[in-house]
Amino acid sequence: METESFFTQAAPEVWEPTPWTRSPWGPTTQHAGPTSGLLVRALENARPSEEFRVARVGIDMLSPLPLLPVRVEVRVVRPGKRVTLLEATASVQDRVCLVARGWLLRRVDESFPVVDEPAAPSAVRPVAQEIDLPGAFMDGYMSANEWFFESGGFGEFGPARAWARPRVALVPGETPSGWQRTLIVGDSTYGVSLTYHPLKFPLINTDLTVVLDRDPDPDWISLDAVTSVVAGGGASARAAIGDHRGPAGVLTQTMLASVA
Repeated sequence: METESFFTQAAPEVWEPTPWTRSPWGPTTQHAGPTSGLLVRALENARPSEEFRVARVGIDMLSPLPLLPVRVEVRVVRPGKRVTLLEATASVQDRVCLVARGWLLRRVDESFPVVDEPAAPSAVRPVAQEIDLPGAFMDGYMSANEWFFESGGFGEFGPARAWARPRVALVPGETPSGWQRTLIVGDSTYGVSLTYHPLKFPLINTDLTVVLDRDPDPDWISLDAVTSVVAGGGASARAAIGDHRGPAGVLTQTMLASVA
């Protein structure tokens, strides 16, 4: 493909999706990961000062994203000297498709007692693997990221530990932050830990919530992922987020389970 980013800027606050955003479930819609990255980018850019960091992001997915320009807008929900709540929306043709709320908190002071001992760096050195997701459209989002499975795999069912990193930029001329990379690849948690064949027993996530104690390095992101389904109850996908330095946070997806 000619473009080397998920989006190009079409106008102020408006982003044109490139073919790299095409969903594994069909080339006419976008995977929500790159747009989630756009939303967290907007939250980061709206920080009151460098003393604040994005601590938690919750994204509600109101409708599928067609392969059309996305307008991203940000508003302050709750201003504050120590905590700030921001909301970013992604709209297509005046219809809000994704809503992200992000808590921005002042950074922990260096004098604050550390609760957990520093985690040991990961000994794993990911190397991009050839991958194939059964029944998926591969010439888009799936090819725009590099994948390495420490355990499990797209062709297997059950918990898995995967590493992923975008091969292209989020927007031209910028290196995606650790938060942005986490959102781009983190929305694949269910795909990493498939429970059943996705075309026969599909699960659709209605949200994506991420809490990071520290910003991951802008390189490989690890997803220690598991999907659970309870008959008569609900379904969810969860992952421990990390990088080569060790654990960084947690991620959850609430899933709608249906029989195709």
